[in-house]
Amino acid sequence: MQRAGQGHRQRISALAMLRTVESRFYPELEGLRGIASLSVLIGHCYLHAFPTANYLGPDLAWLHTLIGGVFNPQPAVLLFFVLSGFVLGCQLERTPVRGPQDYAGYLLRRLFRLLPATWVSLVIALAFAYGIGYGDFRQFLKAAVLWDFTLNIVIWTMYIEVTGSILMPFMAQAASRGGALLSAVVFGLLLLACILLQQPLALPFMVFFYAGLMVSYVPRSFIALMQGPAGLAAGAVAVVLYVWSPEIAAGEARDWLYWRWNNWMWLEIPACFLLVYLVAQRRFAGVSKLLDTNVVRFLGRISFSLYLLHYPLLQFLTIKLAQWGYSPETVTSLGGRTLMFGFKAGIVLALSVPLAWLSYTFVERPGIEMGRRLAGALAARPRAA
Repeated sequence: MQRAGQGHRQRISALAMLRTVESRFYPELEGLRGIASLSVLIGHCYLHAFPTANYLGPDLAWLHTLIGGVFNPQPAVLLFFVLSGFVLGCQLERTPVRGPQDYAGYLLRRLFRLLPATWVSLVIALAFAYGIGYGDFRQFLKAAVLWDFTLNIVIWTMYIEVTGSILMPFMAQAASRGGALLSAVVFGLLLLACILLQQPLALPFMVFFYAGLMVSYVPRSFIALMQGPAGLAAGAVAVVLYVWSPEIAAGEARDWLYWRWNNWMWLEIPACFLLVYLVAQRRFAGVSKLLDTNVVRFLGRISFSLYLLHYPLLQFLTIKLAQWGYSPETVTSLGGRTLMFGFKAGIVLALSVPLAWLSYTFVERPGIEMGRRLAGALAARPRAA
């Protein structure tokens, strides 16, 4: 029996894929998250001023495609999911989940990472809603348990993050111990869900978490290939796909509703995967240097709160401006709409950054520490025999 057990473990070990990317903190990825969060903020401000290419006029439709692509908030959200998959995979490598008690501790840490800042953003959003006469406390309660996203629309991604966090230990087991074949099967099934399904809401997005997880398990031959000219080509292709996948894959059929991204977001999977991998590997020295600057790293640290807080501010400002007679429908000149975009972006950025820093300092960090303490206390309890 002992020899049989040893043989079984050896077969599992032989099947397991090798981790080829080190499990550690990557400051450049923190910077990448900051850039992505900033692009979401600017992109939302732009789309509030220029909802469609028609607002620029037919002669400048190409400019809408260019600007709307560079500051497109949708790919940035998908990049967040890939980054979460990579970071959670690294955490699970350092602190494995070996049973129900470990799993409960892992979930505690994750929930205390995500929910406190989310709840603060909802309190602020509720205050703004009451300020413009649309406050509804029942809506706040539903949003607090991620049942309704109307109060602060960006929290739909928190529902995806929580679902991804719940499933991540199982996906990590498939990637690390199941071998290349099982990993390919899991990826294939998640890819099909991404392309074909709209419900349940979280399922089409799980492939992005798995793609982030797989960044750590690329073959050594792939690492060698990316060090040469192929790496330069891959980086260029990744940027183009990341920015313009919606236009390339869907064109006029693109749907902006987040539960209907199926016809284009599949093309973001290789783009986000390559971006995270190449940044983690510091493939481009100039990009790594930029992402490791103090300003970009600061944006990365506050990126979570910045993402959560900017939209209630933007929504409040947009409604107040409309009440005062300034909206894309009433401001018809290109110059006027451009000025409106710049005004909104400037105000929202100026207010969101200090609020995000306060949230990061007094909400996020204490929440993370509380999650660690609770998980530690749970781990210290005697395990069931």
